Amino acid sequence: MRARRTDLALPLVLVAWFSGVSAPWACEELFAQRVKERVPPGLWGSTYLTAIGDFDGDGRVDRAFFLPAAGTVPLIVCHGDGKRVTTLLELGSIETLAEQGIASVRRGAHPSLCGKGYGPDCGPGEPATITLDHEAIQFLYLERSSYLLYWQDGEWNKIWWSD
Repeated sequence: MRARRTDLALPLVLVAWFSGVSAPWACEELFAQRVKERVPPGLWGSTYLTAIGDFDGDGRVDRAFFLPAAGTVPLIVCHGDGKRVTTLLELGSIETLAEQGIASVRRGAHPSLCGKGYGPDCGPGEPATITLDHEAIQFLYLERSSYLLYWQDGEWNKIWWSD
């Protein structure tokens, strides 16, 4: 599934806020405001709340994290140049993070969900492996399933990773 650019735009409130500050500082400020602990803390505490890697392949370190906002919790990526912020998805509330999280996946060839032999929807055209030219973000439904969010051909893509 390919995400449309309009689906990846920042909420208008963040865009308005960004317009008044320099971008590198704004990225640092957003990162400082990220979700650092689950509510309630529970089993996972502060793990799986931040992913770090070169997600867009520009040779700079990017950071993905959850940002508490009014009524939602977007998963955002602050790109290494400090000038770009991308919203990948939005969770309904901070409580949903009790059983969800993110992690970095290293570059290289990896078996996909279908390549691991999972899922009834695997058929012709579903890739058995995915080759990542740079790191990707694994979105986890902790102890259940996960999918990868990866940058390819100038846009974010999604592929199911585990079941």
